[in-house]
This record gives sequence, structure tokens and C-alpha cells, in this order.
Amino acid sequence: MTMTYHLNRLQALVVQENYCVTLNANGSIRPEKILRKLVYNHPLYTLLATPMEPWDAKHLDGALARYPFITLRVISGIHWEELKLWAKGVPVHTHPAKLDRAKPVAAAKGRLAG
Repeated sequence: MTMTYHLNRLQALVVQENYCVTLNANGSIRPEKILRKLVYNHPLYTLLATPMEPWDAKHLDGALARYPFITLRVISGIHWEELKLWAKGVPVHTHPAKLDRAKPVAAAKGRLAG
């Protein structure tokens, strides 16, 4: 499968010449238009290609001990960003879906009282 990417558009290049990158070219490009040929190999990520830690008590305890702290770090990071926004005075808005659900309830209460 041959893929060509128009770099002028992707990289916002403001030039007269059009630059393209073609992957898996099959000889359909005129040789005088080729600036450079590069060969890339994709890394192979499989269970056999990546080294694994042993499954002993020391490594398993370490992995299990790290995960609660990762969760705590993410939750505290979210709240820290929220606190900074609150300190700047950024207004809080109710989600439109919650507003739509609240309107019929308010209208029903108004009819019952009236």
C-alpha cells in the first residue's frame, strides 16, 4: 500500500514548491522529483521482543504498591488544576444535559403549586 502525505498542508509550509512524503513507493515517482530516499523499520513490540520482569514476590509487590499512588497522583492533579481555575475566578457552568433534565421538573413543580 502506497501512501503520500502533502507536507505543505500538514506542516503549514508557505513555499511555492509542493513537498510530499511517499511511503512504500513502487517506482511511480519520477526520479528527478525525489530529494531523498530513506528506509525505516517499525519497532516490533511483542511479548517475545520486550524484556519482562520476573514474576517473583519482590517485583509483584512493587508493582501493586505503585498503582494506588498513580491513581492518587492523577486525582490530586485534576483537583489541583480545578483549584487553580477556581482561584482565577473561572465561572462554573452546568452541563446542558443536566439543564434539560432539570427544566421539566421545575415546570411540573410550578404547575402543582399554581
